[in-house]
Amino acid sequence: MKSYFRSLHRRFGLTSFLALPGLRIRLSQSSKSNGAPTLIYIAAAALRVADVTRVLKTKKLRGDKGGDVAKLFAKHFKLAQHVDYLKRTKVGAAVGTPGRLGKLLKETGVLNQCLLTQN
Repeated sequence: MKSYFRSLHRRFGLTSFLALPGLRIRLSQSSKSNGAPTLIYIAAAALRVADVTRVLKTKKLRGDKGGDVAKLFAKHFKLAQHVDYLKRTKVGAAVGTPGRLGKLLKETGVLNQCLLTQN
């Protein structure tokens, strides 16, 4: 199934959209603590989360040393699985739906916001 987002980001390029030089540098560096991403990207649906995750995992953005890209949505994944994953993984970017990100931020507290910055 071809999504509208996939054709749109091929035309305009999500990588060119993330043109903030500071963000590109931060995504290419290894994270210092587990569960603390540099970027949190909120998508409305699980299909969009998968599309954005695929783009953010490219070496053009992350380089060789960049942290993992966390795919955070409720479809097919239990909250406990995400909690365990974030506790043991150095995450460079987190992409998720509002419901799952809210639960990870408020209820469990494992999605750390200490490395988030404004550009």
